[in-house]
Amino acid sequence: MASLELDNPAVIFVIGLVISTIIIFVVTKLFRGRTNIGKAFITALIGTLV
Repeated sequence: MASLELDNPAVIFVIGLVISTIIIFVVTKLFRGRTNIGKAFITALIGTLV
């Protein structure tokens, strides 16, 4: 069974995407903006790709 290597670029990308999504969602909620987790995910995905 293969172990999860944290130096794999795909793993780093996914972890960064999840963390960014959560941060964007929480900050938007703090400023009482209209958001949902889907919009936060799309925003994080675009930001990560850029």
